[in-house]
Amino acid sequence: MIGRLITGVALAALASSAWAATTTVAITSTEQTTWVVPLNYGTPATLQAIGCGANGAAGLAATRGGGGGGGGAYESVAGPALTPGSTVNIQMCAGNGQQATWVKDNSGTIFLSADYGRPASGSSGGAGGLVANNVGDKGSAGGAGSGTSAASLRGGGGGGGSGGLGNGNANSGPGRGGASSSGQAGGGGGGGSNGQSSTAGTAAPSSTGGAGGQGTSGAGSGAGGSSGVPASNGTIGGGGGGGGAFVGDATGGNGGCDTTLLDGSHGSCGGGGGGAGNATAVGGGGSSAFGGGGGGGGDNATTGGAAGTGGQSIIVIQYTVTPRGGGALNDDPG
Repeated sequence: MIGRLITGVALAALASSAWAATTTVAITSTEQTTWVVPLNYGTPATLQAIGCGANGAAGLAATRGGGGGGGGAYESVAGPALTPGSTVNIQMCAGNGQQATWVKDNSGTIFLSADYGRPASGSSGGAGGLVANNVGDKGSAGGAGSGTSAASLRGGGGGGGSGGLGNGNANSGPGRGGASSSGQAGGGGGGGSNGQSSTAGTAAPSSTGGAGGQGTSGAGSGAGGSSGVPASNGTIGGGGGGGGAFVGDATGGNGGCDTTLLDGSHGSCGGGGGGAGNATAVGGGGSSAFGGGGGGGGDNATTGGAAGTGGQSIIVIQYTVTPRGGGALNDDPG
């Protein structure tokens, strides 16, 4: 009997450990409007959101390059008590959707909301999402997209990086700003995401594109384009490099996403690099996946480069798995 009791205690300990496990759910469909709370949903729990990023502006032929779009803000909230099996309302945002991303509780009150990045307009960059417009416990702003020179045959500005998405309430920080072409033909670099060691994009030094900003860990910058070398995409949250003002190499690089801080598939993303433009070459701005702003397009004498697209929003839910019935394990009848 003693042996059976010991076995029962050991099994109960194992079961308790399993019940304390956490599960992560990432909502990425921009058409989803509700979420069914799992039957095993328990607290502590953390809900996080990144608002959508905004598009850059297209270049205007023989007139100007386009500004970069702003990055979406980040917000998190700890410990929301939701009824298992119930359905709660959510709002997602496609890239450049210009609406907040939120979750309501069982009473219909918004308890988590992340602001969106603002689109570029002409040669002016768009603003990043603001913490002041968020709802939750802890937030960080999106990076601003950069403006560019209001003159012809110029590169576009880089898009801003998204605010921070981390594991629980840790590892969050503001997105960094994109960079200007500074009156040069090369495109500006996109901003890095999620604060900490991330950096802003680099302005184009000449016909060569500017480098993207570093991601959260201080790495991941996309290189600017140059003669015979296209701009590279950012990695691990870094911004995309600006396009170089050379035929075939003028398109800005895309912002990279840092998936190491969450579940290996989703995370904060840098902004897209600006496209380049001169008498012959023209390129579109780079894009972003989650929350980063798109880069602006360059322009040449006859063509305006396309705008880079902003990243969509994302909601991430991490909750404690709770048992569905049962109690201490003990197979002794007496």
